[in-house]
Amino acid sequence: MALAPLVLMAFFLVVAHAQATCYSSTPGSASFSDSYDGDWDDYGYAPEILRVDVTNDSSCGTNINPVIEDAPSPGSLYEGDSVQTYINTDGNLATGDPYDGADKVVIVLGKGYPNDPDDPPMLGRWTGSEFNFDDLTSLPSVGGGGFSTNLDQLGVPGPTALGISVVSSYEIYGRDYYDFAPEAGEPPFSFPVSFSTTPPPPIPPTPPTPPPPPPTSTPTPTPTPTVGVDTIAPRMKIKSKGAMSVGRKGVVSIRLSCPASEIRCIGKLTLKTRSKYRVSSSVVNTSRKRKRTRKIKVKLGSKSFKIAGGKSATVKVRLSKKNRRLLKKHKKIRVKATIRVRDAAGNSRTTTKNITLKVAKKRRSKKKGKKNKRAVSASAIRAYEAAEEALRAAQRAQSR
Repeated sequence: MALAPLVLMAFFLVVAHAQATCYSSTPGSASFSDSYDGDWDDYGYAPEILRVDVTNDSSCGTNINPVIEDAPSPGSLYEGDSVQTYINTDGNLATGDPYDGADKVVIVLGKGYPNDPDDPPMLGRWTGSEFNFDDLTSLPSVGGGGFSTNLDQLGVPGPTALGISVVSSYEIYGRDYYDFAPEAGEPPFSFPVSFSTTPPPPIPPTPPTPPPPPPTSTPTPTPTPTVGVDTIAPRMKIKSKGAMSVGRKGVVSIRLSCPASEIRCIGKLTLKTRSKYRVSSSVVNTSRKRKRTRKIKVKLGSKSFKIAGGKSATVKVRLSKKNRRLLKKHKKIRVKATIRVRDAAGNSRTTTKNITLKVAKKRRSKKKGKKNKRAVSASAIRAYEAAEEALRAAQRAQSR
């Protein structure tokens, strides 16, 4: 009998936190910026989060789009990339995961741009100890790492402020590289939502359509000329030819040109091997540390650039020590150079070109002055011998 009040209390708590059906919502939008970590943060591997755009329409639809620097559209993440969006749907930190109280998570996994399409965003629910994806709920994609959902699907219990945190990661050589928005240790982004649970009144039947009026002859209006709008994405070219040498410090210089028809070209150059190579990564076991090898297409490095229209510039990409050892082992490596660029009007294009990287030859030091020194010594000997011969000739003349 003592358990009856507790059971009744638990019933009311469940009812109080039950999901409310949303019939209409107050439209709203927000854009949360994230600090730019640059090319050298986490060695430039983790996908860079520029900002997080959130919108809510009048029909309870919600879009959350983490804007990734080099992934503007669905399917543009590389193999090993992932974008995870954590959402606290009730504003209560005690009902979700211990990090930020998230009740839902949506994960987008990269499969291998540009050949393999990414998996659709998958919705996971917090069970009290972990996020569960057993129901395999997939969502429509928005941008490279975002998705579209609604307040009922997220299980929002009532008007509240959604807490939103985004984590992007890249796994290579058995190690994970991360970028956080907001930064680690900061509170989640707060996005208020307000909606009504009252169903709208029934729609009255549509009256019959009246017959169309008889046709009348009207003068054809003169079309108004439209002002031209830039809708053409820039076509960038790699001007460097032949096999490109990688110096002792692991830097390869690649010459890029921006078309004269553009104001400027802003983008990123990424180098990735065309073939798969066997690389090793350390795996910690309970008894000892062992190494595991696997064959993958290796991302050698990347570098952002900004070039004025009609100009050319040299973009220097630095290879890590591991990638330098890989190049030194194989002498030459065939590489796919991917240029993701956008112009001042926001038009974007992705261009690829196959190039070859090779180890730079060592320079031989020249010993200056040695040849001249030998030449001077030989001349001195010949002069000495000529003087000796002249002296002997004079002595023979005197003896006669």
